[in-house]
Formats: sequence, structure tokens, C-alpha cells
Amino acid sequence: MQIILKFLYILTVIIIIFNKGLSAQNSNFQKIRDARMIEELQNEVDTLKFRINELTREVALMKAAIMKLPADVVRRPSASNKRENFEMPETEQPRKNPKLVIDNKSLKKSTTTNIEKKTEPQAAAASAAMQLTDFNIIYQSRSEINQLLRYSLILPNTNISNLKLSIVFNNYMKLSDSSLSNNLELISDKKTSKEFLFRILQGSNILKFAFIAGITGTLNAEIILFNDSNNNSKFDEGEQNITKTLTQLIVLD
Repeated sequence: MQIILKFLYILTVIIIIFNKGLSAQNSNFQKIRDARMIEELQNEVDTLKFRINELTREVALMKAAIMKLPADVVRRPSASNKRENFEMPETEQPRKNPKLVIDNKSLKKSTTTNIEKKTEPQAAAASAAMQLTDFNIIYQSRSEINQLLRYSLILPNTNISNLKLSIVFNNYMKLSDSSLSNNLELISDKKTSKEFLFRILQGSNILKFAFIAGITGTLNAEIILFNDSNNNSKFDEGEQNITKTLTQLIVLD
């Protein structure tokens, strides 16, 4: 009988110790979960602080940019260029009226120099047709991160068989397939990249394309129109080209 009582006593002590162990283990698990939740909340707070700082910086940049803007922020084409009949890019939210920048240099026409051998007018005309002329570009100087960045290029002379368009950004961008005009063909490998290369179909005068920005802040772009004389789908030194640089501001919605 005493043996049975001792056995029951020992069993009771074991059960109590086991229950205490389980309780301590559950308490440790609860502490770990609480610590993780606190860490996640702290990360969210830090992220919000970072975004607030970024937004504050962007607002300051916008104010500084506005103070420097001339009275005629949007330059319109002169009466001599009305025959080009190009369209302004559509905006995603017209109520905010993002500014359009029109690079409206006068369209340079291909001209021939004084030809000594006037007996070869066809050869001179062919040589003039192969010369690159300046192009106009329409784009938004400021846009929101969830909107398409639309671009329109106006080319006076596209009678060049190997005409290519290179676009290089300072940040990764995603090409919008639905906004790419039919006279442009992407020949670079990736649709999400910093560099894009297009083939321009001969006889095309207005080129349209759009990208989606991945981050906010200042976006710089270099647009190169060049005659790919060796047809290697690469802009080489010495090839005829016209290069323009753009600066845009991408903000939060």
C-alpha cells in the first residue's frame, strides 16, 4: 500500500513539473511572437518615416522647380509647324493637369550645299535624304508613379533604312506594350530594363511609346536617334545621330 502511495506521489510530482514545463514553453513562444510583432510594427514605422522623408524632399524639389519655371512653361508650336498635326499625349487624370514639355525647335529641313556638278541632281538629292534632321519630343515633366509616362516623337525625315531609336534611363523602367505605336519594333531583349532599343519603320513620322516608373524621384533619360549604318543594332561612335536628354519628376499619387 505504501508503495502505491509513493508511486502516486511521484507521478503527481512528475505531472506538476511537466505542466510547469509546458506553461514555461508556451510563455516563451508567446514572448517570441510578441517580439516578432513588435519588430514588424517597428519596421512599418521606419518605412513610413522613410516615405514621409522622401515625400518631404519631393515637395521641396517641386517648390524649387516651380520657383524657377518661366512664364511660358508650355511652349506651343509656331504657325509654320501646324502642318505636322501631331497629338498631345493623353493624361491618366486630367484634373491634375500635368505639364507637357514640347521640345519645339524648328524642324530642320534637309538642304543641299552648292553642287559643283549640276549634272548629277539625283545623286545630290539621295545624299540629302540620308541626312538625319532634328526631331521634336513631347513628354510630361511631372507624373505620378501609377501613371504611364507617355512620349511622342515627331520626325521630319525618316527616309533612312536603318534608323534606330535608343532610350537609356537612370532607373529601371517597364515598357508598356499597349502604348507602343505600330511603327516601332522593340529589338532589345528585355521589357524591364534601363536601356531600350527600337527599330523605326521607314516613312514613320510620329512615334509613340510609354513606360511605367518603378520608383519616385528624379528620372533622367537619354534619347538617341541614329543611323545604324553597319546594321549591328548598336549605337557606334561615328554614326549619324541626334541626342537629347530629358529630366522628369516622379511623385507619389
